[in-house]
Amino acid sequence: MRRRASIIIVTLFFILLIAALSPREAHAPALAPNVNRSFYFSGASHPNASIPGSLSSSPLTGPVISDNLSRVPTFFVLPSFLLSSLTVSGLPTFTIWLSGNASSVTSVQVQGVFSWKPLNGLWSNSSTLPVPCPIGRSPAACTLNYVQPLALSLTFGTQVRVGINATTPAKMIVTMYWGEPSTPSFVLLPLSGYSSIGPVQILDWTGNAAASFNLNATKGQNTVLVQAPVTSAFGKDDVRSVNLTIVDPSGRPVPNAVNIPFSQIPPVSQPQQTYPYVAEWTYPSNLSEGNYQVWIDVVDIQGNIAYSLHGPSGFGLFKPGIHPLDLIPYIVGAAGGIIAGTFYIKRRRRKEYLAPFDHFYSLTGGRLPQGTMVTVEGTTGAGKTLLTDQLMYDDLKRGRPCVFVSTADFPGKIRSGMRSLGLETEPYESKESLKFVDSYSMEAGQPSQEKFYVSSSGDLTSLGVKISSAMSTPGDGASVYFDSLTPLAPRSKSESIVSFAQTVGAKARGSGGKIFFTIGSSVDDLILRQLEEASDCIIQMEAFEEGGLRRRRMRIIKFRNRSFHEGWVTFTVEDNKGIIFYSKKPRK
Repeated sequence: MRRRASIIIVTLFFILLIAALSPREAHAPALAPNVNRSFYFSGASHPNASIPGSLSSSPLTGPVISDNLSRVPTFFVLPSFLLSSLTVSGLPTFTIWLSGNASSVTSVQVQGVFSWKPLNGLWSNSSTLPVPCPIGRSPAACTLNYVQPLALSLTFGTQVRVGINATTPAKMIVTMYWGEPSTPSFVLLPLSGYSSIGPVQILDWTGNAAASFNLNATKGQNTVLVQAPVTSAFGKDDVRSVNLTIVDPSGRPVPNAVNIPFSQIPPVSQPQQTYPYVAEWTYPSNLSEGNYQVWIDVVDIQGNIAYSLHGPSGFGLFKPGIHPLDLIPYIVGAAGGIIAGTFYIKRRRRKEYLAPFDHFYSLTGGRLPQGTMVTVEGTTGAGKTLLTDQLMYDDLKRGRPCVFVSTADFPGKIRSGMRSLGLETEPYESKESLKFVDSYSMEAGQPSQEKFYVSSSGDLTSLGVKISSAMSTPGDGASVYFDSLTPLAPRSKSESIVSFAQTVGAKARGSGGKIFFTIGSSVDDLILRQLEEASDCIIQMEAFEEGGLRRRRMRIIKFRNRSFHEGWVTFTVEDNKGIIFYSKKPRK
């Protein structure tokens, strides 16, 4: 028995020793994520391919510019050819603002065109299907979607251009608007590989290459320089920042060594393929010995992480004269601590604490900013409506107007359900800061009691008009809570539902509000996929059984440009309290 225990201890010792002496590899050394980049129409375009407008990466502040689409297509081009290669992989989306001179709302076929011309090559084109856009006298947004994903590799020197054309009835004039916040016509391109990082160099304080550093170095010499060449297909102005994070031997970011900014050396004024950057880190002497990794993120002008390099570049931090074998007593001591800690953690996991609904914002990394598009997915009974009810009520309490679109239940039942959670809607409805759009009652054979209603949820044009009318009543910045897209599926084509959702989303976001869609997990994959690509935030919810009890949980699987909690979180629902989370941390 003693011999077996000795063997176990020795084996554990060697495992820990190897772990202590071996550098840890990064899980994902390099990542060029797929990013939805917005390119805003700008400049004075003319209906002539030789005098196009331009595509800007920054939203424009005015004045508004317009053009007559009834004649010939209107074009916009990137100001410069591509300075490096990139990939277009996914479903581009055009959002354009249109009006017409007809006396009533008229459906007009509108089409978006994406074009590219390689260096010394010819123009190639890819178009959306013609989309019927309802056009009235006031400017309104229309979304043009691709049905089949693009998969293009564009090389150095390629020119990029987009165009919009319309097939208009006789004597009708269709006008397109852009260049101003209230009419931000733009194209959303799914891109990857438009930025990259070349070979990373680790230098000491004198500028010489170094593989390891002395923890006992004197002040001024305890410096690590990290030099990295950064490539951007759109030029240096497209790089907002390059950030350095130092990761310790256990895989954790070093305190005060997160998102250290790089600087250009020297600053570059002319367009070129690669831009040299350098960052400096002064390390304290009390850090653990071992191998440290270098993580680098390139952030583009729109705040997206365009490229991440997480290892394997790195360096060692050691104290001279101490051999790794001298650490054996500490490793053995640590083994006992790890074993004891394991039992402690296991026991602690059995205890859970209740946390109020505000705990949700710790999962999302803070409150949801205006202009956010959120998709809430889940099975029947998962709690999608409950979540949107509480998020909407939080908006109302903060003085933000809201529109609730009900396609799956009577608005009266929504109100009573909210009341049972302690969420009273009457004070907000009396001030017209909350409006309901009823798309259910008439379908269920009952007359609607709401000011805004439609006779059929399959009539997407009428539903869109009612939502726009309800949004205009509360004032600017109205958020839309749409519960749910699922009942639309049997009544409309998948492409029409996606186009409708994106148009409603563009309207809400364009006015400064948020847009929430709930959707069941059983709908067509095309709807789910395109909705997920367009969303800033995706929340998954599900009901499940555990120990013979029915429970519910949720998780965040996407939040663009934000750090968030990725794991499942279990919750329950209590009268007059609403959603209550189970947390492993006690409430402070």
